[in-house]
Amino acid sequence: MAGHPRQTGCEPSKVFMRRLRAAAPRPSLLPILIVLIALVGGSLPVAAVAPVAPSATLSPQDAPGDRERLWATGCIAAESRTAPPRHCVFGRTSSGFTLALVGDSHASHLFAGFERLAKQRGWRLEVFTKVSCPFLDIPVRNFFSGEEYTECATWNRNVLARLKAIRPDLTVTVAFRGIRPMDPAKDTPTREGAAIGRMLKQVPGRRAIIVDSPWSERNIPECLRANPTRPERCRIPASEVLVAGVQTRERAAADVGNATYLDLTTTICAGFPCRVVRKGVVMFRDTHHLTNTYAAALRDSLGIALDRALD
Repeated sequence: MAGHPRQTGCEPSKVFMRRLRAAAPRPSLLPILIVLIALVGGSLPVAAVAPVAPSATLSPQDAPGDRERLWATGCIAAESRTAPPRHCVFGRTSSGFTLALVGDSHASHLFAGFERLAKQRGWRLEVFTKVSCPFLDIPVRNFFSGEEYTECATWNRNVLARLKAIRPDLTVTVAFRGIRPMDPAKDTPTREGAAIGRMLKQVPGRRAIIVDSPWSERNIPECLRANPTRPERCRIPASEVLVAGVQTRERAAADVGNATYLDLTTTICAGFPCRVVRKGVVMFRDTHHLTNTYAAALRDSLGIALDRALD
């Protein structure tokens, strides 16, 4: 088995950061854009639900190391791994209801909320996550090397085979917005979403896709350390939260994959600019990964969202 994945997860390259900034909507158009995104396609975001109050505070000093335990258990696969491990089962393992969590580190960082929900409802939770590897059917580039990420393609084929074997009642995927297709013609949110949807459509049972979590141009813990009495200075503008085709990509995936579109942006952000601290808990451990402590507090919001997928 390969060693632990690099702790940067799917941190975007400088080139990708420039692409995000170039794609950002003009501020004057943001109010109209936000309304249109909420209305197009007939699916509304999940209603804002206050996350469960965190059981402890989390400081900017501790936030960068506040990761989901999947890293320690080998349940978020390294770049070189191509076969999903069999031991990544959580919740009530003997349950007759199976929830599968599939995707890259943006699926993984929600694990604590999913695990708490699985325990609360008596579900079996199986996890299939891999660094920088969205669940799709087109070749993509490795974030670190820039070369074709063949291990991701093989991993996804093996995960799909495993999902067909276990036949989960509900499969949920999340993908970081920085997908890098090998074919430039497929480097659009709609085509990337369709590639996710085609994979989802092959999975037995109900399917859902969650909109990618907010992205910031600034490292949030570093910003908070630099502004200890003014955390509002670190809030994330809508032009960054909604950048790079977020929501469009997931809607396309839901349409093609006959899956339920779920958007937790309102719950996480509580309006724009997006908050980065809630009840003494820093919500982000870098520019785009949620802290484990905050993700655990999303249990009830995830439950309401998944109920929509199960209706």
